[in-house]
Amino acid sequence: MDGTERWTSCKDKCKCFVKVNKKKEVIECVTQHNHEKTIESVLNRQKLSNCVKRNTIDDPCEGSIKMLQRQLIKEDIPTK
Repeated sequence: MDGTERWTSCKDKCKCFVKVNKKKEVIECVTQHNHEKTIESVLNRQKLSNCVKRNTIDDPCEGSIKMLQRQLIKEDIPTK
C-alpha cells in the first residue's frame, strides 16, 4: 500500500470524497454533497461506533459494552 487514504461522506449514495497521500496532501477530491447536512449527534454516534468496532478487532476478548463506556468517557462525545 502506498499510504493513500480516501475519506468519504457518511451517506451511502453521496459521491463526495477526499483522497490524500501519506504526507496528508490532497491529491483528488469531489466536494459536492447530494444530501442535507447530517446533524452532529448522528455523526458523533457514528464516530463512536466506528471506534468501538476498531477496538473490538484489536482486542476481541474485551466486551463491547466496556469498550463503549471507556470510549464515551475518553472522548466526551455528546450523542443527544
